[in-house]
Amino acid sequence: MAIKKTLKSSIICPVSDHETLLEALQLWGKIEISGHRQLNNEYSQMPLDETVDDLNYIISFLNNYADKESAYKKFKEGLKEISLEKLLKIADSIDILKDYSELRELDSNIKKCKSGISDRLRQIKTLETVKNVKFSAADIKFNNVGSFLGKADDNTLKKIKSYSYLYAEAVDVSDKNIVVLLYPSEKEKEVRNILSKLEVELLDLLDNDVPQKVIARIEKEIENIEQKIQKFIADIKQKYIKKKFNYMVLLDVYENENNLINESQKTEHTKYMSVISGWVPAAARGELQKLVTENFKTSYVHFSKPKKDEDPPVILQNRSFSEPFEVVTNLYGTPSYSWLDPTAYLAPFFILFFGLCLTDAGYGLIITAVTLWFLKSFNLKESTRKFIKMMMWGGVASVVAGALTGSWFG
Repeated sequence: MAIKKTLKSSIICPVSDHETLLEALQLWGKIEISGHRQLNNEYSQMPLDETVDDLNYIISFLNNYADKESAYKKFKEGLKEISLEKLLKIADSIDILKDYSELRELDSNIKKCKSGISDRLRQIKTLETVKNVKFSAADIKFNNVGSFLGKADDNTLKKIKSYSYLYAEAVDVSDKNIVVLLYPSEKEKEVRNILSKLEVELLDLLDNDVPQKVIARIEKEIENIEQKIQKFIADIKQKYIKKKFNYMVLLDVYENENNLINESQKTEHTKYMSVISGWVPAAARGELQKLVTENFKTSYVHFSKPKKDEDPPVILQNRSFSEPFEVVTNLYGTPSYSWLDPTAYLAPFFILFFGLCLTDAGYGLIITAVTLWFLKSFNLKESTRKFIKMMMWGGVASVVAGALTGSWFG
């Protein structure tokens, strides 16, 4: 029905308690830190940024080799909860920098292998044209006579033979257009110009062995490289895939630490004292007072109402019926703190017009049944739960509208 009343809080504490208090506030989770002053360089977050980047790389890399988890299973189970004790065990069991370096090396090795396969496939493609040629590059190398292997049709072959110093002969029984050309070594430049004008495609035997043997050898090399890649992948799955969830947990922890540092940079400092300013719901005033006074004896918290020129965060507060329709309000942008929350007013009209647009009791029953099943069977995030509940009310409205108009799967 309304926007939650918000108070500005200013917590004054010794600098020695600053980080511990921020962590406690972060765990409490009901305060939005505000302010603008930067901390000293001792709070540099560069190492954390590097760790977050390393973990992002590790997770992204492992996703390429992990078995795909079904979307249904992920949706049903939702987010897993981790106890502090388990979190500490995970942190102690993983050397992020070591794993990052090893995975980087594995990634580099796999890329080199794939590049090697691509190079060899290109060689095979080149040799496919001359695979039935029964001689090697060494067989057509002479001291005083130059040679080319090329592709030329009958008409082009006749033109080549018209030059007195050129000898050309078809050498491939299956493809008569493949010819060997012999010429005096001193006329190589002139011969190249002639072949270029005649648009003769020059071919390359690539090796001092018969093309079919070269192709067979390259295919064997590709097979060996593929086996090497499979060994690398097996190593990744055996050592690292099983730790993927742990990496994700650590990524959350380090991103949280980054957020904590960012919040720290919004606080004000003197040499001995620190001031943490933020916004809290008015209803949580007693909780924050208790948190500070019981755990930080030398700290003091002061509350004040928002001033006209301040812009406190907007927290929507609605009854259970209209709460799901906060999805629509947030979609179009939350109102200003001093304005009216329109959620309770738009909710009945959204339901009414959803029902009128669909106007089918059969489809409405399906929507209602599916959304109820989702709400009871899946561990949904709060925002997703609100959306599903809103669709449920739309389904109910469609049943009513469809029943009144006699429309059943029409």
